[in-house]
Amino acid sequence: MKQRAAVLLDAHRRVRKAAQIGVRGVRVEPWLPADLLGLIVFLPLGGG
Repeated sequence: MKQRAAVLLDAHRRVRKAAQIGVRGVRVEPWLPADLLGLIVFLPLGGG
């Protein structure tokens, strides 16, 4: 998770620099343990 946070922070900094937006104050912190926000199950309609 910490490695993914570092990659995400680097990506944000590159985009903000390319867009000529200030990069100060941007930070990314992983919240451990990760939460499950949702679960989607796709089922066939059946019939036919």
